[in-house]
Amino acid sequence: MTTNNNAPSLVTQVSKGTVRRLRKLIGLPIREPYMVQREIDLLIEILQQLQPKRCLEYGSGYSTLYFPAFLPEGATWYSIEHHKEWHERIFEMNTNPAVTIEYASTAHPDDGRNEYVLRPKEHGPFDFILVDGVNREACITMAHKLLKPDGLLVVHDANRRQYHGALTPFTYRLVMEDSRRTAGGMAFASHRRPIGSYFRLRHHARLWHIQAILTNIGRFKYLPGRRAKPCRIFRPGQENAGTP
Repeated sequence: MTTNNNAPSLVTQVSKGTVRRLRKLIGLPIREPYMVQREIDLLIEILQQLQPKRCLEYGSGYSTLYFPAFLPEGATWYSIEHHKEWHERIFEMNTNPAVTIEYASTAHPDDGRNEYVLRPKEHGPFDFILVDGVNREACITMAHKLLKPDGLLVVHDANRRQYHGALTPFTYRLVMEDSRRTAGGMAFASHRRPIGSYFRLRHHARLWHIQAILTNIGRFKYLPGRRAKPCRIFRPGQENAGTP
């Protein structure tokens, strides 16, 4: 495991996020993951610290083209996508020979024959798994079988609390919810290592808490009659255990 001493700052994250929003507003192309800057920075740090050799991504996208650049030499990134046209688009854009992008159907999501969920079994086990597509609860359950003992699972959009129950079989698990109601937020799970050993948990938690406060202020959520949504960091199944 390597150490990255360049910790992201609040100013850097806010400024980068502002530039991305402005680019989007004026119609300039943005070929970066559909994540806010604090989520991108956190994933970059994880990849740089963990140095995974085999990676799995459920749900292809610009993340498929972006994150493999932070992998060590000789590492591979296997991504699977359920939407045929979107798969073809990302497949054509990819120029990295270490990245494999496959299409798989979700025609039978409830009877154990979901090819999208099952196909990665042919390529595992994995050091790093990112779940950011469809059928996320089933993908999390499959990830429990495909993740190496010291590997890390990351689930995007963990503000959606229906995903949390699927994490409980993991020995170590953590959810970071931000001020958004449905999209965004991240969950992490591992078989053998505490989540704080994969990235600077306290540093990122502080950034998330501050940005949640700033977002709630900017949206006037602290006014009478409004309801602010704070950042929450907790272990699924142990919500009253406090911040790790």
